Formats: sequence, structure tokens, C-alpha cells
Amino acid sequence: KSKDIMQGFRSFCGEWNRDDEQIVQIVVIDDKKNLEKMDYYREYPFVVETVAADIFDEELICSTIEKFVDSNEEDTSILILSDDTVLNEDIDANALAHLIYVREIVDRKKQDPDFDPGSIDVVVEIIDPKHHDIVNSYSVNNVVISNRYISKMIAQIGEVYALFDFY
Repeated sequence: KSKDIMQGFRSFCGEWNRDDEQIVQIVVIDDKKNLEKMDYYREYPFVVETVAADIFDEELICSTIEKFVDSNEEDTSILILSDDTVLNEDIDANALAHLIYVREIVDRKKQDPDFDPGSIDVVVEIIDPKHHDIVNSYSVNNVVISNRYISKMIAQIGEVYALFDFY
């Protein structure tokens, strides 16, 4: 689904970029195998960094996210996707772990009185609707879209440009 999602972002950039300004900047954190499969997202100019990390590389993941959030003066969105190729018992496990990492980052940043918690929007894709309550308990402006809906929506925008205005 990564190619479909990136095509959706490409369509968005084509519509909204002005004067060579990159309106979308994306950092992709994924395991090395998936990054290699996507050729480290080289064909997407809006991917400004790729980081190879597995779920146990908490320090690397958190420092990468925190650096990205700190480097953006405007609001930042964090998109956490579930891996729909894993065994059923592992569905959403990595997404939920990443959500915990992001929540810890936001909680640390709240110590700064100038930090606006609303400046970070977190979108989490979960595959198993039973995990909805878990994600809601971590609400940090979380938008939870289950059953692959977000992937389908972004893929549809990438395939049918006319849907862009609809969404």
C-alpha cells in the first residue's frame, strides 16, 4: 500500500505546491527490508529522510520523530500505518507501539509552556477494530481510521484525481 499512499501524496503536491516550495515533507521510518523494497523512496521528492529501524529501536525512532517535529515551524502530522502482511496475532502491534512512542514525545514537549499540543496531529491506521479503544486512550488529537480505510482513501485519490475535492 506504500506506493498507493505515496501516489496520493504526489497528487496532493502537484495540486498545492507553489513556486518550487515543498508543501509536504515526509520522513519514513520503517524496517530495512521494506525501505529496500521501496528503494528508500528515492522517486518521491517530498520524502526528505528515510530511517531504517525496527520496533525495538525506540531511541532512534523517537529522536527521528522529535527532530522532525522540532524542525517544522507549522503543524506536523504523524501517520502511523499498520502492517497488513503480518500474522493475525501481530496485527496492529507495531502501530500501537509507535503510538506509545509518539505519546511519550508529546508528553515531554508539554513541559515547555510554549508548546502547543494541537500542533501535532496523529493519524493511526488500525486493522483490527478491537484496538480502537486502545488507540482512543492515547488521544493526542488522534484520528483513528480502521479497516484499511485510510489506505484505500489515499489510494483512490492517487488513482482518480477527481476524488481529491471530494475528500
